[in-house]
Amino acid sequence: MGHLSSKRPWLIVGGGVHGSHLAIMLIAQGVAQASEITILDPRPHIMSKWQEMTNRVEMSHLRSPGAHHIAPDPQALSRKFRKSRNRHITKGLFALPNRRPSLMIFNSFCQSCIADYDLQMCHLQAKALRIRRQGNGFKVSYSGGGDGIWQKVILAIGSTDDTLNYPVWAKENIRKYGNLKHIFEPNVAIDWLSTPEHMLIVGGGISAAQLAVSRASKGFPTTMLKRGPLRIHQFDSSPCWMGSQCISKLQQLTPAQKRKVINEGRNSGSVPPGIAANLRRLDRNGNLKIVDSQVDSVDPGATSIEVKLESGDGLKVKSILLASGYSGIRPGGQLIDFLIQDEKLPISPCGYPILDQELQWCPGLFVTGGLAELEIGPLSRNILGARLAAKRILRKETNVVFP
Repeated sequence: MGHLSSKRPWLIVGGGVHGSHLAIMLIAQGVAQASEITILDPRPHIMSKWQEMTNRVEMSHLRSPGAHHIAPDPQALSRKFRKSRNRHITKGLFALPNRRPSLMIFNSFCQSCIADYDLQMCHLQAKALRIRRQGNGFKVSYSGGGDGIWQKVILAIGSTDDTLNYPVWAKENIRKYGNLKHIFEPNVAIDWLSTPEHMLIVGGGISAAQLAVSRASKGFPTTMLKRGPLRIHQFDSSPCWMGSQCISKLQQLTPAQKRKVINEGRNSGSVPPGIAANLRRLDRNGNLKIVDSQVDSVDPGATSIEVKLESGDGLKVKSILLASGYSGIRPGGQLIDFLIQDEKLPISPCGYPILDQELQWCPGLFVTGGLAELEIGPLSRNILGARLAAKRILRKETNVVFP
C-alpha cells in the first residue's frame, strides 16, 4: 500500500491481533474513524504473521476460549456460528473445554472484522525504524525512506526474530545446516515442515506438541525431544490473571517484584490436557517417539543428521526443527532501544517499560502486548491481553471504565 497521510492522528505500530483489536476498539468507541488511523506493519496484510505462524504449527483449535478475539463483543464469534443450522458445517468448529474455536473459523471471523471496520485501508506496509517526539506528537520514520507525524502512537509490537530462543548447541550450528531451523524463523516453508522424512522436533510446549501430533497423525516419522515430563495446563498462565485479583496485587509491587511474579505466573512450555492425551496416544501406538533428554551434539552425515543426546542415546534424522519459542528479551529491538534513548523513557531493571495504569509510557505514547507485561501480567501477549490493554487505553481516551 502507498503512503498514507500523516495527518491521521492515530498510529498503531503492528498489525497483528493486538494492533487489529486496538484499531477496532478505537473505531467502535467513537475515538477515531478508520480514516484517522494508520496501522504500520511490514507484512502484506493485516494479521498476516498470525496466520502464517499458526499455520506452521498446524494448529487445529485455539488454546483461548471463544470469547477471546478481535471484535468488541466477546460473544460475537460464538453468536455468528451458532446461527448456522447446518450441522456438518458447525461440527468441529468449537472444542471443549471453554468452547475454543477452530483456527479456520477464528481466522475467518477476524477477516470479517477487518473488512467490517475497513482496517485494510489503514494499513501502511512498512517497518517502523525510529520514533521521536515532535511538538505535541511523534515523528515516525519507516522503511522505504518515509516518515510522518502522528498525535498519538500505540506500540503493538509482537515477538520478533531477534527474540527467538535457540539452545546453545543450535546457535553454533544454525547457519551451517540447511535442515536445522527454528519454527518461527522467517521463510520456513510449509512443505519443508510437512516432509514425510524423519524429523526431530525439539521442544515440550504447545508449538512442538501441535506439530508433532499433526505429523504423527499423518504417519510421518517424528521424534519429539523434550527436557522432562510434559507440563500440563489448560492455559499458559493461571486463570487468576483473567480477572482483577492478580492484577490488583501486581499493581502494588515494585517493577523488580512485578518481574518475579510474572515469571512465576507463566506456565511456560506447557500443553493443554487434550493435546497431551493425543501425544501419549500416538506415542503408545508407535506413530510418534517421545524422548526426555537434551541434545549434546549434532553431526550431519551424507544422508542424515546424527544427534547425540545427553542421555547417551543417539538418533538419525533427516531434519531438526526447534520449537523452543521466544526468549524473555524485550520485544521491539532497536526501535525501542532508540526510543528509550531519545526520549529518556523509564524502564524497569528487566528493561521493560514502566507505564501508568492506562499503559501510557509518556503522554500520547501507549503500549500493548509484551511491552505491557508489567501492568497486564503474564497473559499480556495473548488475545485476552489485547482486550485488557484496549480497555486501559480507552479508559484514558474516553474516561469510561469498561467492564
